[in-house]
This record gives sequence, C-alpha cells and structure tokens, in this order.
Amino acid sequence: MRFSKLTRTKTMTAKRRRDIRYGNDLYQEILPPGAKKPLKVTHWDLWIAVVLVREFDSDWDKMIDYFRAEKKGYSGWFPNP
Repeated sequence: MRFSKLTRTKTMTAKRRRDIRYGNDLYQEILPPGAKKPLKVTHWDLWIAVVLVREFDSDWDKMIDYFRAEKKGYSGWFPNP
C-alpha cells in the first residue's frame, strides 16, 4: 500500500495532544483504613516506590546507601548518621 506525500506529511505534522505529568502532580488520593484524611500520592512518590521495590528489594537502607555513595558521602537528602 502506498501513501501519497500529502497523506504522509499530513500525518507526520498532525498535532498530538500530550498528557504531561510532573513529579509534584497528584497521582492518586488513598484513604487508609481508619484515616480521617486521604493520603495524597504524587508521581514522585510513585516513582520512588517503584525504584525502591525494583532496584533495592524494598530496602530503604540499601537505597539510601546507594545515593550516599553516589554523592561521595554527602547528600542533603540523606545526611550521614
């Protein structure tokens, strides 16, 4: 099947609507059992949770040590104990 130049050009230049999300944008609100207010989860929270589970076997200490080493012992997020 051959497409004319006009069809290809029109398809390639068509504007697509992109749904862009930023780190601090709300991902979801979760109401834990017994809670009075919902927990607001951002896209950053979700990203950190995925990295923690996939790369560090859900071990916060492993992840903190990794980032500490990357910063050569200094990190504003994870100060040395």
